[in-house]
Amino acid sequence: MDIGIDFTQEGGSSLAIYMNGVAQEMLHLVRATAPSPVDQSKTYHKTVTGAEAVYRRAETWSARSKQR
Repeated sequence: MDIGIDFTQEGGSSLAIYMNGVAQEMLHLVRATAPSPVDQSKTYHKTVTGAEAVYRRAETWSARSKQR
């Protein structure tokens, strides 16, 4: 399943700082759950840390619940 997310950023410096944080979290989410181009059943990045590890676990739980 593909999910498309669009960002529109408009405003001053405080909004830019906030949106940078949001963009960084989205990058962590994508890195943690991106499939490998060679083997779609595996993830592209083998080792993840911090928030990426949490995102990977959540994606695994989500995939398991869809199989039921």
